[in-house]
Amino acid sequence: MPPIALGLAGNLGDIAELVAHTTLLGKIVLLILLFMSVFSWALMVERWRRLARAAKINASFWEQFNAGHEDAASLDALMRWSLQHPQSPLAAVFAYFSREFWPGYRARRGDAASLAAHTEVLARGVDRVATAEMGKLERGLSWLATFTSTAPFIGLLGTVYGILTSFLEIGRQGSASLDAVGPGIAESLIATVAGLAVAIPAAVGYNYFVSRLKLQDAELQALGAQLSDVLTADALRAYLETKLEKWWLPDAIEFLDALPLGATGKVLKRELRARFAD
Repeated sequence: MPPIALGLAGNLGDIAELVAHTTLLGKIVLLILLFMSVFSWALMVERWRRLARAAKINASFWEQFNAGHEDAASLDALMRWSLQHPQSPLAAVFAYFSREFWPGYRARRGDAASLAAHTEVLARGVDRVATAEMGKLERGLSWLATFTSTAPFIGLLGTVYGILTSFLEIGRQGSASLDAVGPGIAESLIATVAGLAVAIPAAVGYNYFVSRLKLQDAELQALGAQLSDVLTADALRAYLETKLEKWWLPDAIEFLDALPLGATGKVLKRELRARFAD
């Protein structure tokens, strides 16, 4: 066996012997820290799998949304796809848009004056669903923050108590030699090491998941803006339908150019040119 392996095995044996000789309170502290460690690692693995699955489905959602959100048939197909993938926060937001908001809006599509009200309703609905989805993704992360802040102090409690008993043993033996106090202090310091072993991974995991959740929240905000663009484009289509009998193509293009529409304006102008070409 390699020397490094032999040394590691010897150190593990020494640590096991020290744990076996710790006080009752020390053993209780170590058991608590062991439970916290197992729980935090299980939570981190579960949250990592949940976020990875959501990110994969979100990527598929964006591919389909960007490819066909300007087409009513594509929106219907995306709605059916979203209902089949509830693990994706983006799919959940789009499911709200297509099932709850869009049918009511389409029933009053020709009322251009109500566009601002519809936009406000859409924004509130998207915020409500996005908040609920973020809450699902954040579930359990508060435990990681709790373990990060409390595990070192729980370990410190075991250490302080162990050192206290070591000093009491010095008083009883009347000797302060290293042989007399060394084992007791070593036993007590194990609790501090265990506390840090719980807190450090929990802190790293918590910060990692918070950064992933910020990216997820940004995607939800981006989808809300995209859906608002879809609503605006559809409302303008309805408005232009009422004006095309009186307007020529340059009039319609001039009207769209006066509005800050960005990519939406380009799509509408392309549709207008195709229609006048027909």
